Amino acid sequence: MRCSLPLLQLLSAFLVFGLNLATQPDYDVVVVGGGISGMTAAYELRKQKPNIRLVVLEAGDRVGGRAWSAHMRTAGGDNERFDLGGLWIHETQKAIVDILKELSIETDPQRIQGARLVRLHPNTRPSLNFSNELEFTDAQRSGFRTIENELGVFDQNGNIVNRLAATRWNQTSVMRALRELDVPESTVDAVASLVGSAFDTSIEDLSFLYFLLVVKGAGGRLDVMLAESAEGLRIRDGAQTLAERLSQRSDVRLRQHVTRISVDQSPNGNGVVTVTTLQGMHCTGSFVIVALPPVVASEISFVPLLSSAKQTLLRTLRPRGSYYKFIATYPTAFWQEQNLAGNVLALDSTENAAISYLQTFDATSSRGAAAIDGYVLSNGELPIASRQTTILETLSSLLGNRASQPIDYRDTYWTPITPLNRGGVATLGIGEMPTDFAALIRGTTHQRIAWAGTETATEWSGYMSGAVQAGHRAAREVIFGMDRRNDTIIGHQSLEFLGLGGKKNYFANNETLIQNGLLGNHTRTFRQTVIEVSSLVSSAVGFLLRFVNSFGNAGHYGN
Repeated sequence: MRCSLPLLQLLSAFLVFGLNLATQPDYDVVVVGGGISGMTAAYELRKQKPNIRLVVLEAGDRVGGRAWSAHMRTAGGDNERFDLGGLWIHETQKAIVDILKELSIETDPQRIQGARLVRLHPNTRPSLNFSNELEFTDAQRSGFRTIENELGVFDQNGNIVNRLAATRWNQTSVMRALRELDVPESTVDAVASLVGSAFDTSIEDLSFLYFLLVVKGAGGRLDVMLAESAEGLRIRDGAQTLAERLSQRSDVRLRQHVTRISVDQSPNGNGVVTVTTLQGMHCTGSFVIVALPPVVASEISFVPLLSSAKQTLLRTLRPRGSYYKFIATYPTAFWQEQNLAGNVLALDSTENAAISYLQTFDATSSRGAAAIDGYVLSNGELPIASRQTTILETLSSLLGNRASQPIDYRDTYWTPITPLNRGGVATLGIGEMPTDFAALIRGTTHQRIAWAGTETATEWSGYMSGAVQAGHRAAREVIFGMDRRNDTIIGHQSLEFLGLGGKKNYFANNETLIQNGLLGNHTRTFRQTVIEVSSLVSSAVGFLLRFVNSFGNAGHYGN
């Protein structure tokens, strides 16, 4: 008697499939960080794979991250939101312009009508500048072109293609590089203003190589970067609106501070990633997207360890400066009545000055709620109890007494010790940019961990648009990994092991079942059922094998 084994093969295959399904992670993807980048990644994943099992873990009590819109009282007893974090976008920032349009989120142009007030020295009368349009001189534009000629050190993806020039500029500050390139003094002043406002640091401390990388990602146009505020757009109802709208269809867990990410690399571990939070939550996923500021990500314990180069870069790519962002709402836009733009610039270089830099903008909402917002630098930390008084007194010395009588006032201190985000924009100092920066900051880890966050973007890094672009890229990387995994777990590897290689129509991969909705919301219950069925199948297979073996031991009847 000849005994064929197709039935045993099928039963064994179902056993393998059942055990594989029973040990599936809780989620297909775990997103760490609920800022604009993390929420963009989650949104894109859900759009491409509607039945994906996904969770977002956010350490704070809201989504948005460095995009923070605060509720404030306005005239007439109303309540509106104004930005204490990321603020402007520019029409050239395609990634964020496109997603705002897709989500039907409106924008409003920054109001610049009226005169600008400028006071470069304390106790002097401010001058009036009746042109808020950015008009660059021929000398400035010539200097811009000289700087932009150095952008060829990178390709379009931020990879270094001229190592000799990269080494030179990495060891050089922006200030020293501008001197070596012999650009006009007016260009130096413009770049210093850009670095102070967009990079939160100084031209003496910023690596010229890193500066070139960011300019390259902004389309290689210094004039466009400098025009962001003057020609900028504000997101209606605040920039946090974008993160909130992106999050509407996602499972977001707030107040879950991730402290550990562990990838199971054992032979039978199937690459499952375990994510642990300070609050005691444990969840597993097939893939993880880390969408945090680099220095915050460096505080997570990774198992296996990240490479020393990756860990060093995460720690080093950090915010350098500290600044205050404030908002004040008023009964009326009294500055508009005086034909002023609400745009004030005041400098004070004296040693003990409480405020060394103050710049404000008209933040009046589309509904007409009068407001001014601004940025403040101080020689030391301003005491919380007197901070509002100090800032508003300086403002009223320029705009008049009504500036010191707001309906409502809010401020925040963005500093490298700020909880959860460690400050504003991350930068690299002199000599800190590795030659393989692009691969280190964006490359996937252990084939399971993708990296998002504005600092990983190839376009408009450090800006909200960069956060959107990085979220899209990380989502695409995970989708690619998921699609590859669908072809290997059951559909290929297990069937080949059973001698059924290539016959993928026998079984559907468990992830495909989930994505097609075949497991629906009853995945956990079904898994438990599979475990029980698998146990019965295992017993049946064992019995059949023993039965066949008994024939082998007794001799072959019928031969």
